[in-house]
Amino acid sequence: PTLHLPVFDMKLIQSAIPNAFTIAVLAAIESLLSCVVADSMVNSRHRSNMELIAQGAGNITSALFGGMFVFQQMYTRSEGSLLRSTLVFALLTGLMRFPLAFVLYGTNYTFHLTGVVLAVLYAAVGIGTTLFSAKAFGVTNMALYSVFMMLGGMLLPFAAGLIFYGEPLTLGKAVGCLLVAAAVAFGTEFTGERKNSTKGLFYCFGVFIMNGLCGVFAK
Repeated sequence: PTLHLPVFDMKLIQSAIPNAFTIAVLAAIESLLSCVVADSMVNSRHRSNMELIAQGAGNITSALFGGMFVFQQMYTRSEGSLLRSTLVFALLTGLMRFPLAFVLYGTNYTFHLTGVVLAVLYAAVGIGTTLFSAKAFGVTNMALYSVFMMLGGMLLPFAAGLIFYGEPLTLGKAVGCLLVAAAVAFGTEFTGERKNSTKGLFYCFGVFIMNGLCGVFAK
């Protein structure tokens, strides 16, 4: 589909509001019941307002990240996956994130050489992530791309914590690593209409490494 503004139909929105409200209420009840169960297990007391606010913020954030993937895929189909278009996309997304940093952290900033070096490395890895993503969209599907994108952001920072920060390896973390490996193994199947699966897998591994390095530098 081509890039276009969505059509807002008031009748459709009005018919969807009751269903949306019902789902939101059920999700809130389920979340609060889970908190009660957790309280009984760890002998604590949850904060209901904070739980509901965090759930709403998480839902909004997940929608924004999903929209970012779709926007990047549409941009790649329109502008291609060359280095120039990748740099333009990275610049546009960086400019969109810049005001958000002021909203979250204010204007009280101090500059250090280590911070500048990490910022340059983070920007280079971010451009690499965008470039590998643009290449992957042409030869693989969104499901496989999402698996490698998310798992890279989880697994590499976890490994860096074990190796460089002395974080302990618990049974839960070991089980999590096995589940991550299983997710990668089951996620490497391509749809029938896609070709060049080896190339697609290479680009997905590039996304895995680059997005994982973003998490390592942020750690």
